[in-house]
Amino acid sequence: MPTAHSWTDAVVDVAHLLRFRGATLRRPRAAALSLGVLGACSLAAMLAPLLFAGAGAGGGRGDLVHDYLPAMLAGFVTLSVASAIASGGGRELLPRDQAAIHPIST
Repeated sequence: MPTAHSWTDAVVDVAHLLRFRGATLRRPRAAALSLGVLGACSLAAMLAPLLFAGAGAGGGRGDLVHDYLPAMLAGFVTLSVASAIASGGGRELLPRDQAAIHPIST
């Protein structure tokens, strides 16, 4: 019978993975600085909307963002897919180094 896992098991697993990844970094101070900047930006993105007038009240900018967010996300996905297709990334059958010993014609 499988045991029930709690959210603390996931936190412990992620902590192990982060410690493992952190041990292979060449510049741990730069990684810590960028992680701090990322955390500060995330915190600012969460708290900045509270500074707008009428935060939490209906009919403000929150409703406007809520209405347009699906279209913005669809546009972002479309732009990402189109740029990946246009740049030709990941469409090669073999890397250029291996193509010399495995000739494949078009």
